[in-house]
Amino acid sequence: MTTHSPSAVTIHQPIRLLGRKLTADVFPDRVYFAFGSGRLTYDCVSCGAKCCHGHGYLLNQDVELERQLARSPSVALFFERGKEGEGANQYLVKNCPSGCFFLTSSGMCGVQIDHGYDAKPETCRLFPFNNLRWLDGYLIVRPHPNLCPLEIVGGKEVNKRSEHHELLEAMCLKPIQNGIDQCETSYESPGAAIAAERRIVALSEEFLAKGDYLSFTVAQTAAVGQSTVKGMGEKTGEDVHRYAADVCRLLRIPGTVFDNDHVSRTMIAMTPYLRSQLVFSDCGAAASGARIEISVERVPLALLSLYLIVSTAASIGPTAPHFQTVTRLYDDFLPLLILFAHLHDSMVWHAEAPVPFPAWDSPDLQRRYMRIIRALQPGPARKRPARLYDILHEHAMPEDADGLIFLKELARGLFGHLKVHGNHNKWTERVDVRVRIQSAIHRWALGHIDEGVLGSLYARTRNHRGNSAKARDAGASVGGGS
Repeated sequence: MTTHSPSAVTIHQPIRLLGRKLTADVFPDRVYFAFGSGRLTYDCVSCGAKCCHGHGYLLNQDVELERQLARSPSVALFFERGKEGEGANQYLVKNCPSGCFFLTSSGMCGVQIDHGYDAKPETCRLFPFNNLRWLDGYLIVRPHPNLCPLEIVGGKEVNKRSEHHELLEAMCLKPIQNGIDQCETSYESPGAAIAAERRIVALSEEFLAKGDYLSFTVAQTAAVGQSTVKGMGEKTGEDVHRYAADVCRLLRIPGTVFDNDHVSRTMIAMTPYLRSQLVFSDCGAAASGARIEISVERVPLALLSLYLIVSTAASIGPTAPHFQTVTRLYDDFLPLLILFAHLHDSMVWHAEAPVPFPAWDSPDLQRRYMRIIRALQPGPARKRPARLYDILHEHAMPEDADGLIFLKELARGLFGHLKVHGNHNKWTERVDVRVRIQSAIHRWALGHIDEGVLGSLYARTRNHRGNSAKARDAGASVGGGS
Protein backbone atom coordinates (compact mmCIF):
# COMPACT_ATOMS: atom_id res chain seq x y z
CA MET A 1 0.00 0.00 0.00
CA THR A 2 1.11 3.57 -0.60
CA THR A 3 -0.15 6.90 0.63
CA HIS A 4 -2.72 8.51 -1.63
CA SER A 5 -1.39 11.56 -3.45
CA PRO A 6 -3.23 12.29 -6.73
CA SER A 7 -0.87 13.46 -9.47
CA ALA A 8 -1.07 14.09 -13.18
CA VAL A 9 -0.15 11.17 -15.46
CA THR A 10 3.11 11.93 -17.27
CA ILE A 11 3.29 8.97 -19.67
CA HIS A 12 3.79 10.29 -23.19
CA GLN A 13 3.81 7.19 -25.41
CA PRO A 14 0.44 6.01 -26.74
CA ILE A 15 -1.36 2.75 -26.10
CA ARG A 16 -1.47 0.81 -29.37
CA LEU A 17 -4.69 -0.99 -30.25
CA LEU A 18 -4.26 -3.63 -32.97
CA GLY A 19 -7.49 -5.62 -32.93
CA ARG A 20 -9.34 -6.87 -36.02
CA LYS A 21 -12.05 -4.23 -35.81
CA LEU A 22 -10.09 -1.39 -34.19
CA THR A 23 -6.63 0.00 -34.86
CA ALA A 24 -5.65 3.19 -33.05
CA ASP A 25 -3.07 4.97 -30.92
CA VAL A 26 -4.51 6.30 -27.66
CA PHE A 27 -2.70 8.85 -25.50
CA PRO A 28 -3.25 9.03 -21.71
CA ASP A 29 -5.52 12.07 -21.89
CA ARG A 30 -7.92 9.95 -23.96
CA VAL A 31 -8.05 7.11 -21.41
CA TYR A 32 -10.86 7.12 -18.85
CA PHE A 33 -10.57 4.91 -15.76
CA ALA A 34 -14.00 4.14 -14.29
CA PHE A 35 -12.65 3.94 -10.73
CA GLY A 36 -10.49 6.01 -8.43
CA SER A 37 -6.72 5.65 -8.79
CA GLY A 38 -5.48 2.91 -6.46
CA ARG A 39 -8.92 2.27 -4.97
CA LEU A 40 -9.14 -1.43 -5.87
CA THR A 41 -6.96 -4.18 -4.44
CA TYR A 42 -6.60 -7.93 -4.91
CA ASP A 43 -4.35 -10.80 -3.79
CA CYS A 44 -3.99 -13.68 -6.26
CA VAL A 45 -2.43 -16.08 -3.73
CA SER A 46 -5.02 -15.64 -0.98
CA CYS A 47 -7.96 -15.96 -3.43
CA GLY A 48 -6.46 -19.11 -4.97
CA ALA A 49 -6.09 -17.50 -8.41
CA LYS A 50 -9.75 -18.16 -9.32
CA CYS A 51 -9.35 -16.49 -12.71
CA CYS A 52 -6.76 -19.14 -13.68
CA HIS A 53 -9.11 -22.11 -13.20
CA GLY A 54 -10.75 -23.15 -16.45
CA HIS A 55 -11.62 -19.77 -17.92
CA GLY A 56 -9.05 -19.82 -20.71
CA TYR A 57 -7.16 -16.92 -22.25
CA LEU A 58 -6.19 -15.42 -25.60
CA LEU A 59 -2.59 -15.94 -26.73
CA ASN A 60 -0.90 -13.57 -29.19
CA GLN A 61 1.27 -15.11 -31.92
CA ASP A 62 4.47 -13.39 -30.79
CA VAL A 63 6.73 -13.77 -27.78
CA GLU A 64 3.71 -14.94 -25.75
CA LEU A 65 3.35 -17.99 -28.01
CA GLU A 66 7.10 -18.62 -28.12
CA ARG A 67 7.45 -18.62 -24.33
CA GLN A 68 4.60 -21.07 -23.81
CA LEU A 69 5.72 -23.48 -26.52
CA ALA A 70 9.27 -23.34 -25.12
CA ARG A 71 7.96 -24.37 -21.71
CA SER A 72 5.64 -27.08 -23.06
CA PRO A 73 5.24 -27.80 -26.81
CA SER A 74 2.22 -30.04 -26.07
CA VAL A 75 0.18 -27.05 -24.92
CA ALA A 76 -0.65 -26.47 -28.62
CA LEU A 77 -3.06 -29.42 -28.37
CA PHE A 78 -5.38 -27.15 -26.40
CA PHE A 79 -5.35 -24.21 -28.85
CA GLU A 80 -8.31 -23.03 -30.88
CA ARG A 81 -8.58 -20.19 -33.35
CA GLY A 82 -9.67 -16.92 -31.79
CA LYS A 83 -13.21 -15.86 -32.62
CA GLU A 84 -13.97 -13.09 -35.08
CA GLY A 85 -13.39 -9.73 -33.41
CA GLU A 86 -11.24 -11.08 -30.55
CA GLY A 87 -7.91 -10.27 -32.16
CA ALA A 88 -5.88 -10.32 -35.35
CA ASN A 89 -3.39 -13.11 -34.70
CA GLN A 90 -4.49 -15.01 -31.64
CA TYR A 91 -5.25 -18.44 -30.26
CA LEU A 92 -7.79 -19.25 -27.60
CA VAL A 93 -6.17 -21.48 -24.98
CA LYS A 94 -8.75 -23.61 -23.17
CA ASN A 95 -7.06 -24.50 -19.91
CA CYS A 96 -8.56 -27.03 -17.48
CA PRO A 97 -10.84 -26.30 -14.52
CA SER A 98 -8.23 -27.63 -12.09
CA GLY A 99 -5.98 -24.72 -13.03
CA CYS A 100 -4.00 -23.08 -15.83
CA PHE A 101 -1.18 -25.21 -17.24
CA PHE A 102 1.34 -22.66 -15.98
CA LEU A 103 -0.16 -22.00 -12.54
CA THR A 104 2.30 -22.99 -9.80
CA SER A 105 1.34 -24.72 -6.55
CA SER A 106 1.86 -21.41 -4.75
CA GLY A 107 -0.82 -19.75 -6.89
CA MET A 108 1.62 -17.75 -9.01
CA CYS A 109 2.07 -17.55 -12.80
CA GLY A 110 5.00 -19.75 -13.91
CA VAL A 111 5.45 -17.74 -17.12
CA GLN A 112 5.86 -14.53 -15.14
CA ILE A 113 8.27 -16.18 -12.68
CA ASP A 114 10.53 -17.49 -15.47
CA HIS A 115 10.28 -14.78 -18.11
CA GLY A 116 8.90 -11.63 -16.46
CA TYR A 117 5.61 -9.76 -16.38
CA ASP A 118 5.63 -8.69 -20.04
CA ALA A 119 5.82 -12.33 -21.22
CA LYS A 120 2.38 -13.12 -19.77
CA PRO A 121 -0.53 -13.43 -22.23
CA GLU A 122 -2.32 -10.11 -22.70
CA THR A 123 -5.50 -11.42 -21.08
CA CYS A 124 -3.58 -12.28 -17.91
CA ARG A 125 -1.24 -9.28 -18.00
CA LEU A 126 -4.05 -6.71 -17.96
CA PHE A 127 -6.43 -8.67 -15.73
CA PRO A 128 -8.50 -7.69 -13.77
CA PHE A 129 -8.49 -4.29 -15.53
CA ASN A 130 -9.08 -5.69 -19.03
CA ASN A 131 -12.75 -4.76 -19.38
CA LEU A 132 -12.06 -2.26 -22.16
CA ARG A 133 -14.49 -0.27 -24.31
CA TRP A 134 -14.03 2.21 -27.16
CA LEU A 135 -16.04 5.44 -27.29
CA ASP A 136 -15.27 7.38 -30.47
CA GLY A 137 -11.61 8.19 -29.70
CA TYR A 138 -11.65 7.41 -25.98
CA LEU A 139 -10.54 4.19 -24.28
CA ILE A 140 -12.66 3.28 -21.25
CA VAL A 141 -10.95 1.03 -18.69
CA ARG A 142 -13.10 -0.91 -16.24
CA PRO A 143 -12.37 -3.82 -13.88
CA HIS A 144 -13.64 -7.28 -14.73
CA PRO A 145 -17.13 -7.53 -13.19
CA ASN A 146 -17.02 -10.92 -11.48
CA LEU A 147 -13.93 -13.14 -11.72
CA CYS A 148 -11.62 -11.23 -9.36
CA PRO A 149 -12.66 -10.76 -5.69
CA LEU A 150 -11.67 -7.09 -5.65
CA GLU A 151 -11.72 -5.14 -2.41
CA ILE A 152 -12.12 -1.41 -1.87
CA VAL A 153 -9.20 0.60 -0.48
CA GLY A 154 -10.32 3.57 1.59
CA GLY A 155 -8.59 6.38 3.43
CA LYS A 156 -5.21 7.84 2.44
CA GLU A 157 -3.71 4.52 1.36
CA VAL A 158 -3.96 3.15 -2.19
CA ASN A 159 -3.02 -0.07 -3.96
CA LYS A 160 -0.21 0.44 -6.45
CA ARG A 161 -1.46 -2.20 -8.89
CA SER A 162 -4.68 -0.27 -9.52
CA GLU A 163 -3.14 3.19 -9.74
CA HIS A 164 -3.91 4.78 -13.08
CA HIS A 165 -0.25 5.52 -13.78
CA GLU A 166 0.76 1.88 -13.23
CA LEU A 167 -2.06 0.58 -15.42
CA LEU A 168 -1.15 2.98 -18.22
CA GLU A 169 2.42 1.72 -18.14
CA ALA A 170 1.18 -1.89 -18.32
CA MET A 171 -1.00 -1.09 -21.34
CA CYS A 172 1.86 0.74 -23.08
CA LEU A 173 4.27 -2.21 -22.75
CA LYS A 174 2.94 -4.02 -25.83
CA PRO A 175 0.16 -3.48 -28.39
CA ILE A 176 -3.28 -4.60 -27.23
CA GLN A 177 -4.57 -7.15 -29.72
CA ASN A 178 -7.66 -8.43 -27.90
CA GLY A 179 -10.92 -7.27 -29.41
CA ILE A 180 -12.43 -4.13 -27.84
CA ASP A 181 -16.16 -3.56 -28.18
CA GLN A 182 -17.42 -0.15 -29.19
CA CYS A 183 -19.97 1.63 -27.04
CA GLU A 184 -22.20 4.67 -27.19
CA THR A 185 -23.33 7.17 -24.61
CA SER A 186 -26.52 8.87 -23.49
CA TYR A 187 -24.59 12.16 -23.21
CA GLU A 188 -24.72 14.54 -26.13
CA SER A 189 -21.08 13.86 -27.09
CA PRO A 190 -18.20 11.54 -26.09
CA GLY A 191 -16.11 14.48 -24.86
CA ALA A 192 -18.92 15.72 -22.61
CA ALA A 193 -19.41 12.17 -21.29
CA ILE A 194 -15.76 11.65 -20.36
CA ALA A 195 -15.45 15.09 -18.76
CA ALA A 196 -18.58 14.59 -16.67
CA GLU A 197 -17.66 11.07 -15.57
CA ARG A 198 -14.17 12.20 -14.58
CA ARG A 199 -15.86 14.71 -12.27
CA ILE A 200 -17.75 11.83 -10.70
CA VAL A 201 -14.48 9.96 -10.05
CA ALA A 202 -13.06 13.05 -8.32
CA LEU A 203 -16.28 13.42 -6.36
CA SER A 204 -16.12 9.79 -5.21
CA GLU A 205 -12.67 10.51 -3.75
CA GLU A 206 -14.12 13.43 -1.80
CA PHE A 207 -17.11 11.51 -0.43
CA LEU A 208 -15.18 8.33 0.35
CA ALA A 209 -14.02 9.96 3.57
CA LYS A 210 -17.54 11.13 4.46
CA GLY A 211 -19.31 7.83 3.83
CA ASP A 212 -22.70 9.44 3.13
CA TYR A 213 -24.24 7.89 0.01
CA LEU A 214 -27.43 9.96 0.01
CA SER A 215 -25.42 13.21 -0.01
CA PHE A 216 -23.19 11.69 -2.67
CA THR A 217 -26.29 11.07 -4.79
CA VAL A 218 -27.20 14.76 -4.60
CA ALA A 219 -23.62 15.80 -5.38
CA GLN A 220 -23.48 13.47 -8.41
CA THR A 221 -26.42 15.21 -10.01
CA ALA A 222 -24.97 18.64 -9.35
CA ALA A 223 -21.53 17.63 -10.68
CA VAL A 224 -22.88 16.22 -13.93
CA GLY A 225 -25.10 19.30 -14.19
CA GLN A 226 -21.98 21.28 -15.04
CA SER A 227 -21.94 19.46 -18.38
CA THR A 228 -24.01 20.44 -21.39
CA VAL A 229 -26.74 17.91 -20.61
CA LYS A 230 -30.05 19.68 -20.04
CA GLY A 231 -32.21 19.23 -16.96
CA MET A 232 -29.35 18.31 -14.64
CA GLY A 233 -28.45 19.47 -11.16
CA GLU A 234 -32.04 19.88 -9.94
CA LYS A 235 -32.20 17.16 -7.27
CA THR A 236 -32.15 18.56 -3.75
CA GLY A 237 -31.37 16.64 -0.58
CA GLU A 238 -35.06 16.65 0.29
CA ASP A 239 -35.96 15.14 -3.11
CA VAL A 240 -33.38 12.37 -2.71
CA HIS A 241 -34.50 11.48 0.82
CA ARG A 242 -38.12 11.37 -0.35
CA TYR A 243 -37.12 9.11 -3.24
CA ALA A 244 -35.16 6.78 -0.91
CA ALA A 245 -38.15 6.60 1.43
CA ASP A 246 -40.43 5.64 -1.48
CA VAL A 247 -38.06 2.87 -2.60
CA CYS A 248 -37.88 1.56 0.97
CA ARG A 249 -41.67 1.58 1.19
CA LEU A 250 -42.12 -0.37 -2.05
CA LEU A 251 -39.43 -2.93 -1.19
CA ARG A 252 -40.30 -3.16 2.51
CA ILE A 253 -36.78 -2.06 3.47
CA PRO A 254 -36.31 -0.82 7.06
CA GLY A 255 -34.89 2.65 7.56
CA THR A 256 -31.98 1.25 9.58
CA VAL A 257 -30.17 0.21 6.36
CA PHE A 258 -28.89 3.78 6.02
CA ASP A 259 -26.55 3.24 8.98
CA ASN A 260 -24.04 0.86 7.30
CA ASP A 261 -20.83 2.84 6.83
CA HIS A 262 -19.02 0.00 5.03
CA VAL A 263 -21.74 -0.28 2.38
CA SER A 264 -21.72 3.49 1.84
CA ARG A 265 -17.96 3.58 1.26
CA THR A 266 -18.05 0.51 -1.00
CA MET A 267 -20.84 1.99 -3.10
CA ILE A 268 -19.17 5.41 -3.29
CA ALA A 269 -15.92 3.86 -4.53
CA MET A 270 -17.80 1.65 -7.02
CA THR A 271 -20.16 4.32 -8.35
CA PRO A 272 -17.90 5.44 -11.26
CA TYR A 273 -17.73 1.82 -12.43
CA LEU A 274 -21.47 1.27 -11.98
CA ARG A 275 -22.24 4.51 -13.81
CA SER A 276 -20.06 3.35 -16.71
CA GLN A 277 -22.34 0.32 -17.08
CA LEU A 278 -25.32 2.64 -17.57
CA VAL A 279 -23.99 5.70 -19.42
CA PHE A 280 -21.69 3.75 -21.78
CA SER A 281 -23.81 1.04 -23.38
CA ASP A 282 -22.34 -1.51 -25.78
CA CYS A 283 -23.38 -0.88 -29.37
CA GLY A 284 -25.98 -3.44 -30.35
CA ALA A 285 -25.99 -5.06 -26.91
CA ALA A 286 -29.26 -5.95 -25.23
CA ALA A 287 -30.26 -7.05 -21.76
CA SER A 288 -33.38 -9.11 -21.07
CA GLY A 289 -34.39 -8.62 -24.70
CA ALA A 290 -34.25 -4.80 -24.63
CA ARG A 291 -31.61 -2.10 -24.66
CA ILE A 292 -30.78 -0.27 -21.44
CA GLU A 293 -32.34 3.16 -21.88
CA ILE A 294 -31.87 5.58 -19.00
CA SER A 295 -31.27 9.31 -19.11
CA VAL A 296 -28.08 10.56 -17.45
CA GLU A 297 -29.91 12.61 -14.83
CA ARG A 298 -31.68 9.49 -13.52
CA VAL A 299 -28.56 7.32 -13.17
CA PRO A 300 -27.91 8.52 -9.57
CA LEU A 301 -31.42 7.41 -8.60
CA ALA A 302 -30.93 3.94 -10.10
CA LEU A 303 -27.71 3.56 -8.11
CA LEU A 304 -29.36 4.87 -4.95
CA SER A 305 -31.87 2.02 -5.30
CA LEU A 306 -28.94 -0.39 -5.66
CA TYR A 307 -27.34 1.10 -2.54
CA LEU A 308 -30.53 0.36 -0.58
CA ILE A 309 -30.61 -3.23 -1.91
CA VAL A 310 -26.92 -3.80 -1.05
CA SER A 311 -27.53 -2.33 2.41
CA THR A 312 -30.44 -4.74 2.89
CA ALA A 313 -28.23 -7.69 1.93
CA ALA A 314 -25.61 -6.49 4.42
CA SER A 315 -28.21 -6.23 7.19
CA ILE A 316 -29.19 -9.89 6.66
CA GLY A 317 -25.89 -11.65 5.97
CA PRO A 318 -22.87 -12.05 8.26
CA THR A 319 -20.26 -10.95 5.70
CA ALA A 320 -19.58 -7.41 4.51
CA PRO A 321 -20.44 -6.75 0.84
CA HIS A 322 -17.49 -6.33 -1.53
CA PHE A 323 -17.03 -5.59 -5.24
CA GLN A 324 -18.43 -8.92 -6.46
CA THR A 325 -21.43 -8.63 -4.12
CA VAL A 326 -22.39 -5.31 -5.64
CA THR A 327 -21.86 -6.39 -9.27
CA ARG A 328 -23.94 -9.54 -8.69
CA LEU A 329 -26.80 -7.54 -7.16
CA TYR A 330 -26.55 -5.01 -9.98
CA ASP A 331 -26.99 -7.79 -12.56
CA ASP A 332 -29.82 -9.47 -10.63
CA PHE A 333 -31.80 -6.26 -10.05
CA LEU A 334 -31.01 -4.26 -13.20
CA PRO A 335 -34.60 -4.14 -14.57
CA LEU A 336 -35.86 -3.01 -11.15
CA LEU A 337 -33.13 -0.36 -10.90
CA ILE A 338 -34.07 1.06 -14.30
CA LEU A 339 -37.77 1.02 -13.40
CA PHE A 340 -37.20 2.68 -10.03
CA ALA A 341 -35.05 5.40 -11.59
CA HIS A 342 -38.35 6.72 -12.99
CA LEU A 343 -40.48 6.34 -9.86
CA HIS A 344 -41.43 10.01 -9.74
CA ASP A 345 -42.04 10.31 -13.49
CA SER A 346 -45.27 9.88 -15.43
CA MET A 347 -44.61 6.79 -17.52
CA VAL A 348 -46.48 5.27 -20.47
CA TRP A 349 -46.07 2.13 -22.53
CA HIS A 350 -44.30 2.52 -25.87
CA ALA A 351 -47.08 2.58 -28.47
CA GLU A 352 -45.15 0.12 -30.67
CA ALA A 353 -43.89 -2.15 -27.88
CA PRO A 354 -45.47 -5.60 -27.48
CA VAL A 355 -47.76 -6.12 -24.50
CA PRO A 356 -47.20 -9.60 -23.06
CA PHE A 357 -49.93 -11.69 -21.45
CA PRO A 358 -49.54 -12.21 -17.69
CA ALA A 359 -47.52 -15.26 -16.65
CA TRP A 360 -48.85 -15.63 -13.11
CA ASP A 361 -51.19 -18.39 -11.93
CA SER A 362 -52.50 -16.32 -9.03
CA PRO A 363 -55.74 -14.44 -9.90
CA ASP A 364 -54.66 -11.68 -7.50
CA LEU A 365 -51.34 -11.17 -9.29
CA GLN A 366 -53.13 -11.27 -12.64
CA ARG A 367 -55.45 -8.47 -11.49
CA ARG A 368 -52.51 -6.42 -10.24
CA TYR A 369 -50.68 -6.85 -13.54
CA MET A 370 -53.81 -6.01 -15.55
CA ARG A 371 -54.43 -2.80 -13.62
CA ILE A 372 -50.81 -1.71 -13.90
CA ILE A 373 -50.71 -2.32 -17.66
CA ARG A 374 -54.02 -0.47 -18.09
CA ALA A 375 -52.70 2.49 -16.12
CA LEU A 376 -49.59 2.62 -18.33
CA GLN A 377 -51.36 2.43 -21.69
CA PRO A 378 -51.13 5.69 -23.68
CA GLY A 379 -54.32 7.28 -24.87
CA PRO A 380 -55.60 10.58 -26.27
CA ALA A 381 -57.78 11.19 -23.21
CA ARG A 382 -54.86 10.74 -20.81
CA LYS A 383 -53.07 14.08 -20.91
CA ARG A 384 -51.03 13.45 -17.77
CA PRO A 385 -50.79 9.85 -16.49
CA ALA A 386 -50.16 9.12 -12.83
CA ARG A 387 -46.63 8.91 -11.52
CA LEU A 388 -45.09 5.46 -11.71
CA TYR A 389 -44.71 5.39 -7.93
CA ASP A 390 -48.44 6.04 -7.44
CA ILE A 391 -49.32 3.23 -9.86
CA LEU A 392 -46.99 0.75 -8.16
CA HIS A 393 -48.04 1.86 -4.67
CA GLU A 394 -51.70 1.29 -5.52
CA HIS A 395 -51.40 -1.99 -7.43
CA ALA A 396 -48.06 -3.64 -6.59
CA MET A 397 -47.39 -2.97 -2.92
CA PRO A 398 -45.96 -6.28 -1.67
CA GLU A 399 -47.55 -7.78 1.44
CA ASP A 400 -45.52 -10.99 1.49
CA ALA A 401 -42.67 -12.80 -0.26
CA ASP A 402 -44.80 -13.49 -3.35
CA GLY A 403 -45.55 -9.79 -3.61
CA LEU A 404 -41.86 -8.91 -3.67
CA ILE A 405 -41.20 -11.60 -6.27
CA PHE A 406 -44.09 -10.20 -8.33
CA LEU A 407 -42.57 -6.72 -8.21
CA LYS A 408 -39.21 -8.00 -9.47
CA GLU A 409 -40.84 -10.08 -12.22
CA LEU A 410 -43.00 -7.11 -13.17
CA ALA A 411 -39.87 -4.98 -13.57
CA ARG A 412 -38.42 -7.59 -15.95
CA GLY A 413 -41.64 -7.54 -17.98
CA LEU A 414 -41.68 -3.74 -18.17
CA PHE A 415 -37.95 -3.47 -18.90
CA GLY A 416 -37.42 -1.42 -22.04
CA HIS A 417 -41.17 -1.11 -22.73
CA LEU A 418 -41.88 2.19 -20.95
CA LYS A 419 -41.02 5.79 -21.72
CA VAL A 420 -41.49 9.09 -19.94
CA HIS A 421 -44.82 10.69 -20.87
CA GLY A 422 -44.23 13.33 -23.54
CA ASN A 423 -40.95 11.87 -24.77
CA HIS A 424 -40.88 11.00 -28.46
CA ASN A 425 -38.15 8.38 -28.48
CA LYS A 426 -39.07 5.57 -30.85
CA TRP A 427 -39.30 1.85 -30.19
CA THR A 428 -36.16 0.33 -31.71
CA GLU A 429 -36.62 -3.41 -31.17
CA ARG A 430 -37.79 -5.65 -34.01
CA VAL A 431 -41.13 -7.31 -33.27
CA ASP A 432 -42.49 -10.39 -35.01
CA VAL A 433 -45.68 -9.73 -37.01
CA ARG A 434 -47.64 -12.34 -35.04
CA VAL A 435 -46.56 -10.75 -31.73
CA ARG A 436 -47.51 -7.34 -33.08
CA ILE A 437 -51.03 -8.57 -33.92
CA GLN A 438 -51.41 -10.31 -30.54
CA SER A 439 -50.32 -7.12 -28.77
CA ALA A 440 -52.84 -5.03 -30.71
CA ILE A 441 -55.63 -7.42 -29.66
CA HIS A 442 -54.36 -7.36 -26.09
CA ARG A 443 -54.35 -3.54 -26.01
CA TRP A 444 -57.92 -3.45 -27.28
CA ALA A 445 -59.00 -6.04 -24.70
CA LEU A 446 -57.41 -4.07 -21.85
CA GLY A 447 -59.43 -1.03 -22.84
CA HIS A 448 -62.79 -2.66 -23.54
CA ILE A 449 -63.24 -5.95 -21.67
CA ASP A 450 -64.33 -6.28 -18.05
CA GLU A 451 -61.58 -7.23 -15.59
CA GLY A 452 -63.23 -10.49 -14.52
CA VAL A 453 -63.88 -11.64 -18.09
CA LEU A 454 -60.36 -10.72 -19.13
CA GLY A 455 -58.98 -12.70 -16.20
CA SER A 456 -60.89 -15.78 -17.39
CA LEU A 457 -59.49 -15.31 -20.90
CA TYR A 458 -55.98 -15.10 -19.44
CA ALA A 459 -56.54 -18.36 -17.56
CA ARG A 460 -57.84 -20.14 -20.68
CA THR A 461 -54.93 -18.86 -22.77
CA ARG A 462 -52.41 -20.00 -20.18
CA ASN A 463 -54.04 -23.45 -19.89
CA HIS A 464 -54.13 -23.82 -23.68
CA ARG A 465 -50.44 -22.96 -23.93
CA GLY A 466 -49.64 -25.36 -21.10
CA ASN A 467 -51.53 -28.23 -22.78
CA SER A 468 -49.82 -27.49 -26.10
CA ALA A 469 -46.42 -27.58 -24.43
CA LYS A 470 -47.25 -30.91 -22.75
CA ALA A 471 -48.37 -32.35 -26.09
CA ARG A 472 -45.11 -31.26 -27.73
CA ASP A 473 -43.08 -32.76 -24.89
CA ALA A 474 -45.00 -36.02 -25.14
CA GLY A 475 -44.46 -36.16 -28.88
CA ALA A 476 -40.77 -35.47 -28.50
CA SER A 477 -40.54 -38.24 -25.88
CA VAL A 478 -42.24 -40.76 -28.18
CA GLY A 479 -40.12 -39.72 -31.13
CA GLY A 480 -36.94 -39.96 -29.08
CA GLY A 481 -37.75 -43.50 -27.97
CA SER A 482 -38.50 -44.91 -31.43
